[in-house]
Amino acid sequence: MPQYLQKRRRGWYAVLEVPKDVRSYFEGKARFVQSLKTDSQREAEIRVLQVVAHWKMQVQAAREGRPNLSDLSVYRALEWREDYLANERRLNDRRLSEDDRDDAQFLQITYNGILQDEVERLGKVDRNKAEVVRQIVLGQSIPTNLHAEAWLKSIDVEAKTIAMRRTDLKRFSERFPQTADVTRPEVRKWVDTLQEGGLKVATVRRIISVCRLYWTYLQRKGFAPEETEPFKDVLEARRSQRVKREDIRKPFEVDEVVFLLNAAIKKGDIRLSQIIWIAMWTGCRIGEIGALQVDRVSADSFEVFDSKTDAGDRHVPIHPMLKPLMDHLVSTSNDGFVLSGLKPDVFGDRAASVGKRFGKLKTKSGFGPTKVFHSIRKTVVTLFEIAGIPENVSADIVGHEKPTMTYGHYSGGVNLAVKAAAMSQLSYPISKMPDELVQKETA
Repeated sequence: MPQYLQKRRRGWYAVLEVPKDVRSYFEGKARFVQSLKTDSQREAEIRVLQVVAHWKMQVQAAREGRPNLSDLSVYRALEWREDYLANERRLNDRRLSEDDRDDAQFLQITYNGILQDEVERLGKVDRNKAEVVRQIVLGQSIPTNLHAEAWLKSIDVEAKTIAMRRTDLKRFSERFPQTADVTRPEVRKWVDTLQEGGLKVATVRRIISVCRLYWTYLQRKGFAPEETEPFKDVLEARRSQRVKREDIRKPFEVDEVVFLLNAAIKKGDIRLSQIIWIAMWTGCRIGEIGALQVDRVSADSFEVFDSKTDAGDRHVPIHPMLKPLMDHLVSTSNDGFVLSGLKPDVFGDRAASVGKRFGKLKTKSGFGPTKVFHSIRKTVVTLFEIAGIPENVSADIVGHEKPTMTYGHYSGGVNLAVKAAAMSQLSYPISKMPDELVQKETA
């Protein structure tokens, strides 16, 4: 079979594996696939070359942190801009001899002539494209997404947040291909379009916030005019209102946690049952449970590290009800993780698939959107409060920031014995760990 070709039924397809180092740029896509719209192998061998060349250009663009600009006139305009700038810098060099200055001035006149000829040529075919080329060469505009990847690489946030911001910027650049297109009246119209398209107000606010941050980056780097404020007052002012009670996420009751545990066991989803059991005796986030490594577990505690926040990095005592399961999982692990065999998603989250299964289970069990896996964490904190556990101790166990200056800024946290004493106050309507949790499990 010729390289990059694949026969599917009676037609030929172009196929190219996406390198792992740039898959996040393509939203997790593992391979490119495109129909070549022919059943002739000879014709397919010809057509596939152009398709694969375009894909490889996209991959190279991703690696270099620039957008894939398939429009050759835009590519050429950007190259001219670099030459134009280099010659301008040369003209501004006071050390330049008179003869060299004359040469540079002649070259600048030549550039202007070439630009005018190109704009006139393009204008006969596409006036808008001609204006885009002129603006790029003269530094009045650039492709809006030209520096998007460079900005995303410069910010220190989670991979999932990066992916979300990349999607927001893609939406932005599709609406405004050139920075010259980004004006406050047009952004206001775009906001209306987003809302009319069914996006929630909170989602639109997030998109505009990301675009504003990116625009500030472009201004700081000199790629967008300093005096423009295209995102100012494009959204209605936030109304001061209380969050509706029905929209607030709530803790599960203790009997509801046990109900979901038994429902997972009954369904035969042992891995989900194990995660629920760990969460109800620790208050850990589902991502923390999925990332827990065997070498971070000791006889009486385990260490959570690289958590969502700095306060999330902590030592958690192992409750007596949890110890049999922890001992079993550690002794049977074959990949260094307490929950072995879980496959990470594109963002490295090993528990994502199990979290989705929990969502389906709780919905099928009659629980609405206010109760999610995180609600088990709320249950644990609620039990601590009912038992009269001091807030700073509870915060050290579940990994919350402590708001006071004394405990939050100066204290190193309570010791393991104090945490263990607090953990002993956790109680559910279940007398022992279900035997099914230590049966052979699947990821």
